[in-house]
Amino acid sequence: DLLNGKVFGSANVKLSNYEIDTKLNLKELNVRLLSNKLKELSIATSGKLSAIIEGKFFGFDINQILSNFDGRIKFEIENGELSQFAKLERFLQAGNILSQSILKLTLNSTISALSKQNTGDFKLIQGDLKIKDGYSTIDFIKTQGSNMSLYLSGYFNLLNMYANVTVLGRIPNSTVKVMGNFGNFSFSKQVDKMNEDAKETIETIAASPIEKKLSIRLADDEIAKIPPLAYQVENTLTREFIVLIDGIATNINSIMSFKWHSNQAEL
Repeated sequence: DLLNGKVFGSANVKLSNYEIDTKLNLKELNVRLLSNKLKELSIATSGKLSAIIEGKFFGFDINQILSNFDGRIKFEIENGELSQFAKLERFLQAGNILSQSILKLTLNSTISALSKQNTGDFKLIQGDLKIKDGYSTIDFIKTQGSNMSLYLSGYFNLLNMYANVTVLGRIPNSTVKVMGNFGNFSFSKQVDKMNEDAKETIETIAASPIEKKLSIRLADDEIAKIPPLAYQVENTLTREFIVLIDGIATNINSIMSFKWHSNQAEL
């Protein structure tokens, strides 16, 4: 019995070098209790975790185990909340957005509006990870919620928290509508609100409209990887996005870019 759930399995120990070869099954562990111990490594802050862990390692201290573990983890988490690392509000603090003064001015109000949309709540998370010598290869982590679904892939250093991760996401249009300029930015609309002198100046220096910096064309097979929204009503309109993360996972500066999927040719 562990963390309000069950852990069972088997292990072989080599007495010559104390190498442990194990297969463990985790059933409905309380993620809130687990995340207190492994906060930086958790994709969720609450929910019920079930997993299969297979691998070899030396030692009993968690840092020692992470540094030499060689194996695979497949897991599911039901009905919880995503950790800060995977929140939509955090994705919007990407470098390409913060570099645009017009968008940066309204960022705080947009984040405040999004906090009421509960995009971090999920019905199910599924993941498949390979781990070797402190490095985790993320074959995939899929999250499915009513107001946001994600597909993550990439690499993660368990020892220094360095992440190189691509996040594909889907949110309903009802959430897009509360995002203001971020959800439906039109440079021409912003210019139209200015006086004539300002229009002339802005149009002269604006060689690369902001909407182009926020758009990218994603392949259909990439879009298909994103889980549908949980409890999605037929014909629900959604919008898809891509986030690139490269750097220390807890550092906001590691979020390189946030871009919307464009149905048109790549901008």
